[in-house]
Amino acid sequence: MRLFRRRRRTARPRDPRRREPRPDRPATDTLARRGTRRLRWLVGPALVGTLALLAAGIGLPTLSVETFPLIEDSVSVWEGLGVLWDDDQYFLFVVLLVFSLLFPSVKLVLALWVWEFADLQRRSPLRLVAMLDATAKWSMLDVLVIAVIVASLNLTVISGVEVHPGLYLFTAAIVFSKVLISWLKGRLNAAAPSPD
Repeated sequence: MRLFRRRRRTARPRDPRRREPRPDRPATDTLARRGTRRLRWLVGPALVGTLALLAAGIGLPTLSVETFPLIEDSVSVWEGLGVLWDDDQYFLFVVLLVFSLLFPSVKLVLALWVWEFADLQRRSPLRLVAMLDATAKWSMLDVLVIAVIVASLNLTVISGVEVHPGLYLFTAAIVFSKVLISWLKGRLNAAAPSPD
């Protein structure tokens, strides 16, 4: 014998403000939708985290140069841009701005867009990621230039150079972006529609 009776649920009236999905417009087929739950929680945040690493690497001091025993000057990539602009070195300013700031940032934002929003039924995401992967090696050029500067300044008698966390964060962001974009390229190749 039951002491309590289960109450019947009454059907709620449909809310006219709630939009029903349109049957003629299917959801976009993206890498994020095809990925497992773990991948969805891993790849997007990894791309955003790499973008944050890049921002920290650009803003934090990269190296400090000690010219005399009591004179030391710390420089970040961002401050280096300001120094080049103030010294009317516009060509070097544009090169540093494009290859150290804009190019890596845009590359990561485009990779995030491909992961979350690019339609896999089209060929354009595959071409975009292939182009990003092919140009990713140029991002290491900044790290190489800074390493050459550090090595050449350490060889002089007058000055000494100390490397700061900004260089390590910048290098880590470049390496992680290369790894993530190569991984995205592999996933896109596997998911690409077969040519008709």
